[in-house]
Amino acid sequence: MSQSTSGATASGPRRIAPGPISESASAPAAAQRRGRLPSRRIGVSVACEACRKRKTRCSGSRPKCLSCVQKGIDCHYTSANATETNSGVLKRKFREVKEKTSDYEEFYDSLRGLPDTDSQAIFQMIRGGADIKTVMRQIREGNLLLQLSLAPETQRRYEFPFVTTMPAALLTRDNLYLRSLIFEVNFHDENQQQLNIPLNPNSRTGSPQYIYTQPYHSAEIVNTRLSTVDISRWTAVTADNELMRALLHAYFLHEYSSYTSFQKDIFIQALTDGDERFCSSLLVNAVLAEASHCYNGVQHREQFWNPENIGYRFLAEFRRLWELQSERTDLPTLQAAMIVNGIYVNNGIDKLGLTYLDRAIAIAEHLQIFGDNSHIEDKTLRHARNFTAWCLYKYQTIMGYYYFKVPMITTPPVFALPDPYLEPSWYGDFILKYPANNTFTSLYFPHFFNADAKFKILVNAIATSLFNPENVERTLPVNVKSHLRAQLESWLAGLSVPLHPSNIVFPAQLRLHMEYHATVLGLLQTPVDNDRSSASISISNPNDNELLQEANSAAMIRLETIVRIYYLRHSYESCNTYLTFFLSNVGFAALERLRSSEIDHERFKHLMSTLILCIKGLYDQGHHVHVASAVYRLLRNRLLPQDLRFLQGYIHWNITEDDDPLIISHVQSEWPIPIVGREKDPEAAKLENLARRLNEMSVDSSRKTSEENESETRYEVMK
Repeated sequence: MSQSTSGATASGPRRIAPGPISESASAPAAAQRRGRLPSRRIGVSVACEACRKRKTRCSGSRPKCLSCVQKGIDCHYTSANATETNSGVLKRKFREVKEKTSDYEEFYDSLRGLPDTDSQAIFQMIRGGADIKTVMRQIREGNLLLQLSLAPETQRRYEFPFVTTMPAALLTRDNLYLRSLIFEVNFHDENQQQLNIPLNPNSRTGSPQYIYTQPYHSAEIVNTRLSTVDISRWTAVTADNELMRALLHAYFLHEYSSYTSFQKDIFIQALTDGDERFCSSLLVNAVLAEASHCYNGVQHREQFWNPENIGYRFLAEFRRLWELQSERTDLPTLQAAMIVNGIYVNNGIDKLGLTYLDRAIAIAEHLQIFGDNSHIEDKTLRHARNFTAWCLYKYQTIMGYYYFKVPMITTPPVFALPDPYLEPSWYGDFILKYPANNTFTSLYFPHFFNADAKFKILVNAIATSLFNPENVERTLPVNVKSHLRAQLESWLAGLSVPLHPSNIVFPAQLRLHMEYHATVLGLLQTPVDNDRSSASISISNPNDNELLQEANSAAMIRLETIVRIYYLRHSYESCNTYLTFFLSNVGFAALERLRSSEIDHERFKHLMSTLILCIKGLYDQGHHVHVASAVYRLLRNRLLPQDLRFLQGYIHWNITEDDDPLIISHVQSEWPIPIVGREKDPEAAKLENLARRLNEMSVDSSRKTSEENESETRYEVMK
């Protein structure tokens, strides 16, 4: 034992085994470790590009991270969503490149087998800026290109989303539009038998039946001067006449009827002859800037701020010429100012475009075109002055009524509109040719313009009475309201045969009837001012409320029926900027009814189908003009999460764009969109204010991660 002890001493100190750690000693250390855990850095899947370059921490919030929000700089992610890693980005880009390569290979194979005419049309699209996906979609789906050589299916029609049949709630016996030929050829069997409606109304236009079975966007305007005119002499933007002729064709086919600014025959003749009395470089660049929104071959045509957009270049050239020539007081300058104001309105920046409308009216007053023009000896000049006067009267009436303002011109032109049957050349008609048909058909533009002008006289009277600054409550005496309603009904009953509800088929005709019923609906919903009502008229009849509700319901049913028939035959993909008014009207009304109370399953399916259809229409029109895109986002962001899932089955929006807030600098619009209560507070319903609130909600939601808080901020804009 002594030996072992001495051995241990010789080799050094003896090791002592560790003793047990007491609970009191370990508690502070454990608490200290637990206290440090929450401060550990939480990683994100991918940082924004700005933070990556600065090598700073990124919160990963979208659409802007907190660091970029605090510094006020642009925040951009290469990833499509918050869960996509850098390797996922590379994989996605690889797939995109592979798909693009596949598209190019398919394009090459398709091009080898196409006729020369179709090949030239494709080259024209490419020159117009169309990308490979747009070109291949045209080739695959056989839009205008393949329809030139292939006969379309005569009974083809588009299908409603969610529920493919016409809702039973719209199938009422007093619905005039169920007796229309365009409805008959699509729902001939089940609905006609159910309603016992006669198939052949007494009055028909004599037009070929194929116009009721083929979409309008497949038609072609027959005009030899338009197809050969040298437009490059009027603009410095491009020398590509083929492209500009295609732009003009799209403009006359889709937008000219909605916002007419000049007599098209006089304009085309002056364009050909170089007659500067009725044409100018200023006017041509304005028309081409508007036309760029109508032509599907122009990529990103709704991005009016994009310098790569040819429409932007035409508009920039217009502004350059405007600075040099704005003091001119001639018809082309007046007409160009009208058109450019429309461009600003349709792109959601009407506040900036107001100066052009003011200038147009000032020129009209200087030229005195609203007065008696009979002293003008030159017949063409007299014709152009009278026609332009009516164009301006109609246009500024729209700008007053839809913006809750008194029109600046309340008296129509002195010149009485000619009878469209006796003097159709005064208006200038359009002759259309559909694919695989050797016959031609009229657009009946003289009848449309005449009826539209007379309707705008009534709308002008409504706006003048309702939006007078002294009428703070925006009410009408009951006798005035009844008189205006009777005038509207008389207008509908007096429509010419081509515009009768049983005969309408073209988009402009359908749009005119939409506008009628939307106007009637607005008038019916206008409160009555009892203090200013005639004492001889009783308004205490208990049946009045029931009759008013029936009239409201009938107007909404007819409006929705036309909206649906329009889509059924023509779809919403072709440009018709006027549709934004009515799609938003019907869409917001459907959303309100969907949220108002408990509804049965059939009613839910009807309202959801209507809501999805209107949102899809706004989405499609948003590819042409920015204002439709803005309203689409506002309506879409009011949907509940479960409703949004229904929508995603029919609209495939870009995921990267979906995370971007609405760009507030590009929305400066005073248009009060048709949401509940806008009549009481039009200021809060203005598109600019709603867009700003949505933008603020988008930024605020980036700081919250829970689904409950995100939903709360998303729908705060509904209040």
